[in-house]
Amino acid sequence: MLHKLGVSMGENFFNGKPKFNQHGYFEALYLHRLCMRAYGEPDFEERNTYQDRVKELRQWLASRWNRGPVIGAKNPKLCLMVPEVAEAWPSAKFVVVTRPLEECIASLVDAGWWHAGNPKTGRQWATRLLTHMVTKRDADLQKIPADRVLRIAFHDVIADPKGAVQQLMHFAGVSPTEQQISEAVAHVDNSLRRRWVITGVDHGTGDFQTSTIIELPPDEPD
Repeated sequence: MLHKLGVSMGENFFNGKPKFNQHGYFEALYLHRLCMRAYGEPDFEERNTYQDRVKELRQWLASRWNRGPVIGAKNPKLCLMVPEVAEAWPSAKFVVVTRPLEECIASLVDAGWWHAGNPKTGRQWATRLLTHMVTKRDADLQKIPADRVLRIAFHDVIADPKGAVQQLMHFAGVSPTEQQISEAVAHVDNSLRRRWVITGVDHGTGDFQTSTIIELPPDEPD
């Protein structure tokens, strides 16, 4: 939705498995690779240092500062890097899409993501992974000023996409055209209204997901 509203999320995106997210993941490849260097898969083990991550996040922003007045970043592993993001991007705002943990677990299991596809141990593994991500994210976000964090419930987005678009517009400080607003609203998969317990939808929009909005001055990087 942010990309449709004029927030620059990147040019080349990670494709993932289209059957689980036909609208696209909108996770920039550059950022995807940065996050892979920070935390490996499937267990998200730490691969580099805190200062490494801050440095790379700053470099990523410096490479994109002229892409628009508002730059966005989306990757599940940013949940593990809230302090690094706050240090690297001092003007960052955080959009957190929340969803019941059990639904997020079901999504990973249904997608067969890494160990989650194991019929015997997949649910237990997914529970540990997502619980760790959500717990760390929420603890770190408590240290961020409240006016820089927007929480939106996944089911509220599905039930009222127009309302969610208005919240995002106000929070991000963007002024999209009517066409952009319509496209953002249409981006929401209406079929999910009938599937409150998820079956084959994007695990990237689960409770563990953090999207980051970076507000930049118009003439130079922060």
